[in-house]
Amino acid sequence: MKYGVSLILAVLIIAGCSPENTEEIAIFNEISFALHEGESIADFGDREKDQFHSYFSNTDIQVPLFKYITADDYSVYMGLPFNTSVRDISGFRLLNTPQNQSAVRTDSASYFYINHRSETNYISEFVIDIDENMIYIIAETDSPQLSDSLFNYTALSKRLNQEIND
Repeated sequence: MKYGVSLILAVLIIAGCSPENTEEIAIFNEISFALHEGESIADFGDREKDQFHSYFSNTDIQVPLFKYITADDYSVYMGLPFNTSVRDISGFRLLNTPQNQSAVRTDSASYFYINHRSETNYISEFVIDIDENMIYIIAETDSPQLSDSLFNYTALSKRLNQEIND
């Protein structure tokens, strides 16, 4: 009995000391997207679909909404583009005013990142080609601090995990 209680207590202590939330969204081909504490996968309805698709209303780029992630102060939309390339998406701008761009990174073939500021929101776009499959992420927040810390290029890149099978 003592051994069982001690074992349960040890497991609870170890689980409570875990520094990271390990919940992830499986995407495809052993690739996943890590969720932060406070984020949850939400069902998306017409309002979320319309918001996401409004970004692409002036283009032929097709990016179906795959997952919608919410937290208290932001939303993350994840789409899976098809019949396009990183180069095509990098040539398209959600917000066409250059003065609203605060960061741009690209190698023009495998990834593209840009951060925009609209009147009320900070929007980060990140598209990456992994094994000839593309993932497109749009993160929206009204907080410049969250935009700079959670939705910069490095932070978004690190949230994509790929299992390598030997």
